[in-house]
Amino acid sequence: MDARRAQEIIESNEKIPVQYNGQSIWIAGVNPNKNTAEIKQDMFSNDVMEVPLKELREVN
Repeated sequence: MDARRAQEIIESNEKIPVQYNGQSIWIAGVNPNKNTAEIKQDMFSNDVMEVPLKELREVN
């Protein structure tokens, strides 16, 4: 996934399914300078991980 698409997903009014390592996640933020995203298990989780954007997959 690229930074532009990840940001579109964050800003979308729809819930767009995204996975990291086969698990559904919530994108909390994007750092285009580092090509990373901050992800959480769901929108209410406090646990945030920074992962490479290239490892995120949009589920169709």
